[in-house]
Amino acid sequence: MKPSPHDMMVFLEVIESRSFTGAADIMGLTKSAVSHAVNRLEESVGQKLLLRTTRSMTITDAGARILPHCKQLRETYALTLDDLQSMGTQVSETLTVTAPDALCQSVVVPALAVLQKENKNLSVRLITDDKPVKLIDQKIDVAIRVGATAPQTAYGKRVGTLHEKLYASEGYIADMGGMPTQFSDLKNWAYIANDWQGSLVRHRLNEKEMIEVIPSIRCNGLSDVITFVSLENGVAMIPDIAVERLGVGHNLVPLYEMASTPIYALHQYETKVPKKVRGFIKLLTQMSI
Repeated sequence: MKPSPHDMMVFLEVIESRSFTGAADIMGLTKSAVSHAVNRLEESVGQKLLLRTTRSMTITDAGARILPHCKQLRETYALTLDDLQSMGTQVSETLTVTAPDALCQSVVVPALAVLQKENKNLSVRLITDDKPVKLIDQKIDVAIRVGATAPQTAYGKRVGTLHEKLYASEGYIADMGGMPTQFSDLKNWAYIANDWQGSLVRHRLNEKEMIEVIPSIRCNGLSDVITFVSLENGVAMIPDIAVERLGVGHNLVPLYEMASTPIYALHQYETKVPKKVRGFIKLLTQMSI
């Protein structure tokens, strides 16, 4: 009996979801159907692919050998869909991208705008989200992530570095008696935080100097954080690229550099990366973030 492509795709989802239940939810199947698909695949290859107990699941050597072929099958299927879409003039190809709020307006949107102008049949879907998402589950082509290397089931390329500093407005600095003379002075300054930073924010300048502050204002969007800082409500950690976007005449002043973090573009294609994905990543790299 020959292995079924459907069963191979189910097996791949089980491995990436790390559970039969998770695979069933993502693929819209029952848990029983997922189990039967894996059993059929094991019968067709004549070997156990998974060792299962009530509490754990371990892939066997045979399962590890067949896994790359399952991934290639998924990539081929995705490329086939891309080709079929490009054949019809009324059907546009879609590039779905997710990225953190800090990078969207400054980097991601400009790159997508150039790509879409160069490819009139390309539709763009941008999901602004600071939390990691499962690429397959959310049907994401490219995920822009800061400060983390590619997870085991994704492939990626470093496209730049995010530089972040503590900023305050000229007026607020004057109200506080001038520039801080030491890092610990900022304990007494009002702090404006993005939601992802939490209700207690810690900043470490070096091995000896660290501050803990409770934000007086919290926002779920970077643009709102910048607005509050500009209106002299306090200090906040803001990416340099977001401040540069404000242009000449803005009133934000850098106080301390806090972090330089790598930026990655992640995708699920091991080989034969679609043209739309290659083009977008190339643009990000050329922008020298």
